[in-house]
Amino acid sequence: MNKNIEKPVTRGFLLVLLTIILACLVAGCPDRDGQTERIQPPPPGDRVRLHVDVVTVRRGDLFAPVRATGTVTPIRESRVGAKVAGRLQSMNFVEGNFVEKGRVLAEIERDEFELAGKNAEAQLAMGRAQLEEARLNLEHIAVEKQRIENLYERNVVSKQKYDELTSTHAMALARVKSLKAQIRSAEASLKLAERQLADTVIRAPFSGYVTKKMSNQGEVIAAGTPLYWIMDFDRVRAEVKVPETDLRRVTPGMPVSVEFDALPGDMFEGTVSEINTAIDPVSRNATVKIIIPNHKHRIWSGMFARATIKTDVTTDVILVPERALVTDGKGVPAVFVFVDGRARLKRVVPGIRAGGLAEIREGLTGGEQVLVSGNFGLNDGAEVTPQPVEY
Repeated sequence: MNKNIEKPVTRGFLLVLLTIILACLVAGCPDRDGQTERIQPPPPGDRVRLHVDVVTVRRGDLFAPVRATGTVTPIRESRVGAKVAGRLQSMNFVEGNFVEKGRVLAEIERDEFELAGKNAEAQLAMGRAQLEEARLNLEHIAVEKQRIENLYERNVVSKQKYDELTSTHAMALARVKSLKAQIRSAEASLKLAERQLADTVIRAPFSGYVTKKMSNQGEVIAAGTPLYWIMDFDRVRAEVKVPETDLRRVTPGMPVSVEFDALPGDMFEGTVSEINTAIDPVSRNATVKIIIPNHKHRIWSGMFARATIKTDVTTDVILVPERALVTDGKGVPAVFVFVDGRARLKRVVPGIRAGGLAEIREGLTGGEQVLVSGNFGLNDGAEVTPQPVEY
């Protein structure tokens, strides 16, 4: 009995409560001070402004980038070896050491070479003494030959005597010539001994780093045995692979910006030095060599290089971000310039576009603020709120 009476009462209460809530929403509920708070529409002159990004037009350089990757190699390197055979008396540097040009890298024991030099000197001295003796003998025989010739012409001496003296003179002359040849040989032997003695000291051919030590002190080595591998890092070469489709745009002398994964955040400037026009038939790439100054020796052989070759370079031109460009109702290129709180459409003549930037040849002079966001579909003269950004 009680359950049947309770349902109509509950439904009636809910209807009354819903009616009160709707009335409050329509008429406005009183606030804490007993006053009614009403929603006020915005004033008729207060329009909503579009927030846009703007940049200041500036002058600068523009280029079309050709990007390539490759590996660093040294421009100058040398596997320094021994010119003479012998036992290594000293090896003065280890891998990673910097050596200056002319520094002694290694030495070979000198005893045998010093002895060979002394023997050559002795042979030369003896030969010179013999030559002097032979010359004096030749002079004496020449005088006697002249005397006998005079007597023979007057039939004072026999032909046999004359022939004997002539033969003796010829032999003396031949002896002098032979000794002269022996002296030349002895002089050559002495020079060879002196050079071999000097070659026992191995010096750095240029300033650079020891990248590999290839022999050890105490070893008996043959002539030509490599001792050190030295690389000059004052300048390095990056050999990068350029796609065949971009190769025609690259020429020697072009500027290049190079980054290295091993040196994050650092940028190095270089120059295209060589272009190998033989294209790999598999990769369709060609090798381009880039010279990079490396005075602080931070770039090492084998590093991975990312190069941006700057082609079609134009300097000191008006630049805007490419996204600033729009077209007017007639399809003519234009930009929106921010002037006195409004976006004003201005026709321009664009030039080269590269790297997200566009050259403006006519229409802007520099210093203007142009829209780079919210500019598509915008009406000329629309009120906007600018937010300066960099580019």
